[in-house]
Amino acid sequence: MILYTVMPEAFVLAGLEEDGGGSFPAPVRPERAERIVQGRSGPARLVVEREPAGGWRVLRLVSSDPYDYLDPDFAPGRTVT
Repeated sequence: MILYTVMPEAFVLAGLEEDGGGSFPAPVRPERAERIVQGRSGPARLVVEREPAGGWRVLRLVSSDPYDYLDPDFAPGRTVT
């Protein structure tokens, strides 16, 4: 398999072991979580990241309803409790 990406090799292969028995360094990542919220026509999934000052910042919305993407409450970058 060939993977074309601009990401560094250590980031892509983080957590996988080398043939020599060592491991790649894991990248530093903030705490992330997925939350199920009520969208317009049913449940929608939010991927959120913990903010240093408290609360959660929306990273991504996963929903089958296109109108959920127009809702400013689900906008990426918005801080939610």
